[in-house]
Amino acid sequence: KKSSPGPIIFCQERVGLHNKPFKMYKFRSMGVQSASKEQKAWTVHNDPRVTPVGRIIRKTSLDELPQLFNVLKGDMSLIGPRPERPLFVEKFKEEIPRYMIKHQVRPGMTGWAQVCGFRGDTSIEGRIEHDIFYIENWTLGLDIKILFLTVFKGFINKNAYWYHDTIRIEGTLNITKDKEGLEAALKLKRVVDAAIDALKRDRNLPDSIRD
Repeated sequence: KKSSPGPIIFCQERVGLHNKPFKMYKFRSMGVQSASKEQKAWTVHNDPRVTPVGRIIRKTSLDELPQLFNVLKGDMSLIGPRPERPLFVEKFKEEIPRYMIKHQVRPGMTGWAQVCGFRGDTSIEGRIEHDIFYIENWTLGLDIKILFLTVFKGFINKNAYWYHDTIRIEGTLNITKDKEGLEAALKLKRVVDAAIDALKRDRNLPDSIRD
C-alpha cells in the first residue's frame, strides 16, 4: 500500500469449471486500474504497471496465496489449468483447437503448464497443450510432482518470464535453453523424480497411492 495506494487484495472475474464465472483473489501486484483497462490488458515482460513489491511477490508466486480462499469455496483446486478472464476465453476458444477442454475440470492455483514454463507472457498454444496433457494423463504422482516443482521453482526463478526460450524433454517437459537454467532444471527434475520413486517404494503407503 505504501508503494501503490489501494486495496491489498485484488479480485478479478475468471472462468472456471463448466464455464462458470467466479471471483478469483490475489495479492495486488500492480497499480490500481480502471475496470475497462484491467479486463483487456495482458501482462507482459517488464510491465510498467507492476509495483516494486509486486515484482517480488510475482517472482515467487506469493501473489497467488489468497486463492486458497477460492480452493476452500470450491471454485478452484490446488492443481489444475489456470483460469482465464472471460474476454480471453471468448477469444482463445475461437483461435485454439480444444481450448474449452480445460473447463471440464476445476482450475488450479498451479498446474502442469506453469511448472513447465508457461506462465506470464508465454505461448497460449503451449499452455493449452500442457493443460490437456494434464487432464488426459492425470495421476496422483503427477500432482505430487507439480507441487514439488511449484515450491522449488517459485523460489529459484529469476522472474516470472524465465522460460521464454524453451526446448522439449521427454515429449512433455519444457525448460530453458539457457545453460545455467538447463542444468538447474535437470537437477531439480532428478530430485523430484527420486522423491516420487521413493514414495512409490514406501511399503507403508496404500497401493492406490503407491500406484
